[in-house]
Amino acid sequence: MRRKEKRMGVVFSILSWVLAISMVIALFRIGGATDDLTYDDVFRFADIHGVITDRTGQIIYNGQVSDFKAYGNTIGHGNLMHNTVLYRHAAKLVPGSVNSLTGYRTVEGEPRQMKTTLLSQEDQLHLISQFGDRKGCCFAYNYETGEIYTMITLPHYAPDYENAAFINRCVDSLYTPGSTMKLVATIVAADQKIKLKDLSYTCNGSFQLPDGSKINCPGSHGKLVFDEALGKSCNGFFAYLITQFDVEKAIETLEELGFEVNETEHEKNEMDGLTRPNSSTVFANTKRFDDVWALIGQGQSQVSPVSMAMIAGAVANGGKVARPYLVESVTNPNKNKVTYEAEGDAEKLLSSSTASTVKKNWYSGTREYDYTYYNLGLDETVTYAKTGTSEVGETAENSLLVGVIEEAKTAFYIIVEDSRGSGVSTFTIANELAKLVPRAK
Repeated sequence: MRRKEKRMGVVFSILSWVLAISMVIALFRIGGATDDLTYDDVFRFADIHGVITDRTGQIIYNGQVSDFKAYGNTIGHGNLMHNTVLYRHAAKLVPGSVNSLTGYRTVEGEPRQMKTTLLSQEDQLHLISQFGDRKGCCFAYNYETGEIYTMITLPHYAPDYENAAFINRCVDSLYTPGSTMKLVATIVAADQKIKLKDLSYTCNGSFQLPDGSKINCPGSHGKLVFDEALGKSCNGFFAYLITQFDVEKAIETLEELGFEVNETEHEKNEMDGLTRPNSSTVFANTKRFDDVWALIGQGQSQVSPVSMAMIAGAVANGGKVARPYLVESVTNPNKNKVTYEAEGDAEKLLSSSTASTVKKNWYSGTREYDYTYYNLGLDETVTYAKTGTSEVGETAENSLLVGVIEEAKTAFYIIVEDSRGSGVSTFTIANELAKLVPRAK
């Protein structure tokens, strides 16, 4: 009897183990685990890294960034920089999914592959070389699709690099815009139905405001019509224009363009998981120096390179513009399955009629009259452009350029810091950018 009980106990134990093992296998299968899960798989799981590629499929990250100068401040490095692709999208690269019942994770045989919209390493380094030894940044993207082609920043981050920078100037910094802000002032004027084509003004070197202060020009431009004033960047003409603005309507337009006006704070913008600060300015009185000077692009105006590129894109694209993104897709190679795909969302920044008016004036101001950017070295592949210079302290100045490469549906914003005497030209950078960005299909 005792032997029979003992045999029954052994059988029961065996059946219990079989049942337990069967349940574990079932649970793994319910959660989507692989069929052949070995100890080697489990230990190897910790060593599987995600792979990140450029827009052509070339690997730019495989456990470490391929070239930190080209991609370090965009892709990121560990926990050192939070506003980066690697930090914000880390979960998308994790190989597998968690079984909701067991808490165990499936194991994929290959690293997940994240494809970005970025230009190749060679192209990135070529653009960077145009900056010489200067700090700065260049942001460029397709305003119809949202694909970011480049967001290079100098100086860059690299492990053990003495001058390592832990920010990306395209998304983390704000700049005094200089005369690139005159594009914004033009949008405000067009939005108020001011007939720009009928305006004329004689510049004698300065414009006196009702409060007694003066807005100075670098020289005396003489008699100008609007498009010519935009091309020559006449401070006096724009001061004269701004004094005609309806303040409340101007504030409304500025806020629609993404500006925080008169210290009214908005939520930070999100761009494909990355955050960027809002552009800001002051405007409460058309008779006061600080307000007029800000809309000319100096004083208390600060702009985001991304925001200014989006505004330029909206002008070229009938008022609507795609939201920028970096990550095109994430694929699980083990199952040949796309686990994430970007959505090309769009937003309306200005009316189609305003966009059309500004576009015509901007085109004319860039290309016509006795002063054209093309005589100064800008290639005609850059369809529209507006230069800017902002003073930094008493001796330094930044050079800025906002523009559109229409045949590539690309808008850009370029900043060269401390440019005076450097020999570095924003026009040259724009020309080289125009050669590299893919043409619209």
